[in-house]
Amino acid sequence: MLVLLLAVLLTAAVVTLDLWIAHRTERFRSGDFFQFWAAGRAILQGDDPYDPLSWRDIYQQQGHWRWQTDQRVFLYPLWTAFPFVPFALLPVSTATLLWTLTSQALLLLTVAMWVKALDWIEPAAWLLLIMVSTVAFEPVSLTILFGHLGIVLLCLITGTLYLANRGRYAQAGVLVALTLIKPQLFLLVYPVLIVTMILYRRWGFLISFSATVAALFLSSWLLVPNWIEAWLEHLARSATVRLSISPTIWGATHSVAMALHRQDLWLTMAIAALAVLLGVLAYALHAHRQTPARAGTLEPSLSLSLIASLLIAPYVLSYDFVLLLLPISTCLWIAQRLAKQMRRVIVISVVGCAIILPWALLAVSTRTGQETTNVVVPLSLFVILLAAAHGRGHRDELSPLPEPARPQHLDGTSGGTVCPL
Repeated sequence: MLVLLLAVLLTAAVVTLDLWIAHRTERFRSGDFFQFWAAGRAILQGDDPYDPLSWRDIYQQQGHWRWQTDQRVFLYPLWTAFPFVPFALLPVSTATLLWTLTSQALLLLTVAMWVKALDWIEPAAWLLLIMVSTVAFEPVSLTILFGHLGIVLLCLITGTLYLANRGRYAQAGVLVALTLIKPQLFLLVYPVLIVTMILYRRWGFLISFSATVAALFLSSWLLVPNWIEAWLEHLARSATVRLSISPTIWGATHSVAMALHRQDLWLTMAIAALAVLLGVLAYALHAHRQTPARAGTLEPSLSLSLIASLLIAPYVLSYDFVLLLLPISTCLWIAQRLAKQMRRVIVISVVGCAIILPWALLAVSTRTGQETTNVVVPLSLFVILLAAAHGRGHRDELSPLPEPARPQHLDGTSGGTVCPL
């Protein structure tokens, strides 16, 4: 009876929250979801989302344009609007409610996929820890509030690893190609996955990935032949501004240069930071590949490349860090197999990075009006994951731990696993 009552109360709370989010979007027309909905409406009407006049007309049809002083066209690749065409058939408030429910369902699906795939020591305790971290992770709340794509992307990359873990590489290639709806978040993930699949001759992955990418380009070109030129032209006009305000190495080095009153040093500092990051990532990937117990798996390699991708992305905001749930869970999965003292340090660090740090930095960015300080979250997690991976590799070299047999490894061997979240 108590469980039923709690379920009813939780459902009522979620629905109330979703209705409030829908009302907020209907009232302000300023969330990210409204831009996606408007792009879907443009396609339905046969308009060009990259034509400023068409874009303005769609907003005026909804009785709002004032907030769009610096945004004159769709900010994403044309295929990003495709999933929102069905939502554009509905009024904004109804579409927002449906999208919010969809995002929450995909988050549950993501959790289910990693629970299904992973072998946990004392699974109940670790699962509770991961669920608490997921719910309390501040970018999750922001993503749902603004109706952004982060949870969809998280589900896609989770599904990619889940399918690859089961030897279904062709389907995995399709899912990872669909993450091109926001490609700048995966700049380093794509080459890492492609090179890995080439090394292990998983041609089904490469063929399906290439075919899906080609289909996205072809369908977009048939709808709006010159969309790439128009989209890149708009991005080029705002590139410098976007780099300087993002919570990446670009924004962080810009803030440091401004604090030193040496803006002329910004580019030099940014390039130096980029070189250091890529060097550390290359070394970590090489060291991971040389660890016998980890050979043939996709994690933590993919988690490290994902963090690095977020750090060098041309334009990122803090809600995009919802993708960090992948390396967060990877850290915890590795930690359970570490020595007790090392495990405790990793878990405390991950919990602090997932629950405390993002909310503290949100308070700072709210007061200062800048998000560049939020770069501390992925940087901290990058260091934690490197430490966890190093600790696991060292422990395996000293005393390899038995792993559950899994027949569908990248290298065709058994042992080890792939962390899907």
